[in-house]
Amino acid sequence: MTFTLAIVGKPNVGKSTLFNRLVGKKIAIVDNQAGVTRDIREAETKLGKSKYKVVDTAGLEDAREETLQFRMSSFSLRAVEQANACIFLVDAKVGITVADQTYAELLRRKAKNIIVVANKIEGFVANIGFYETFSLGLGTPIGISAEHGLGMDELYERLTDLLNSHFDSNLINKKSVREDYKKSISDE
Repeated sequence: MTFTLAIVGKPNVGKSTLFNRLVGKKIAIVDNQAGVTRDIREAETKLGKSKYKVVDTAGLEDAREETLQFRMSSFSLRAVEQANACIFLVDAKVGITVADQTYAELLRRKAKNIIVVANKIEGFVANIGFYETFSLGLGTPIGISAEHGLGMDELYERLTDLLNSHFDSNLINKKSVREDYKKSISDE
């Protein structure tokens, strides 16, 4: 039984960058312009000895039914419903918006497990945005920079807990995950 992790959030919060970081390859197109990802992209990866699937979504947008954005959001929500867990990615530089609050409520109803991740934590302004993520009421957030690899060790630890719980085992050792992560950072 494969564990599936879906990455969701508003457009341009770094979902594809995080997807590429998690799978260890530049598969998804990354651009500063919002709305570049138009479909669902999947890839299998490993954490410790456990394989799992990561799903990069087009994201969540408030849009009229007849639009492409509405269809993309619908596909993203379907990915969340089918996944064992989702990463709700927010932009720490922007802070929590009304849309983030709306999507948090939606995910609370649709997702099995939610990991709240504040991306783009570089700089002082991002610290304020990171602390705002607590207001979503979805548990303790993790601060990362998907682009630079900051905070990924904490995300991998949270994923380790979910994977071990899913497979009802301790196949993944947190210490070895941390060591593998440190090695991968030094190789970059």
